[in-house]
Amino acid sequence: MLSRFFSQLVIHVLGNGILLIGILLVLFVEDWRAGLGLSIFSIMALSLLLSLRSFAVVPWAQYRQMGAEFFGFLGEHLAGREDIRANGAVGYVMHRFHEILQRWLPIYQKARFASTVLWATSVGLFTAGNAIALATAAYLWNQNAIIALRKHVRTCFESGIDTITKAIKLTPPLSHPIFEHKPPMLNLV
Repeated sequence: MLSRFFSQLVIHVLGNGILLIGILLVLFVEDWRAGLGLSIFSIMALSLLLSLRSFAVVPWAQYRQMGAEFFGFLGEHLAGREDIRANGAVGYVMHRFHEILQRWLPIYQKARFASTVLWATSVGLFTAGNAIALATAAYLWNQNAIIALRKHVRTCFESGIDTITKAIKLTPPLSHPIFEHKPPMLNLV
């Protein structure tokens, strides 16, 4: 099971890396400015996410350690609950239980904060990447650097509008008793 996970992980990481390199190469072939801009963005985004990885891993490792300690404590004391009651140590065990929970909460909050920072960073990078791509496309569009794309978009748009217009013109009017029925007018006077 674990080997399958790691093999899938390697396949996904390598596949996405090859896809990214292919997209950047196509952008360089189409226009060097688009390729350069998005390559710089990709390198910056990757380096930022890799630097944040250690920021998120440490709190989650502490959280997992605390969880293991808690569940070890819980299992040990549930198994020995009869001895705990017989020796009158219920208060002591409950005190230790609450101590562990009090230590666990701040660790959990730090871990969740680290995850939130990582999530917000990835969403921000996604938004920035889209903005850079759209700004580059708008600039190249205005410079007539992507004329073939402009003609293709216009052709697709016009053919789509023509198809919809023809479909509307060719559609016969609906004739069904439910469409012909007119509700009676209410006389409120």
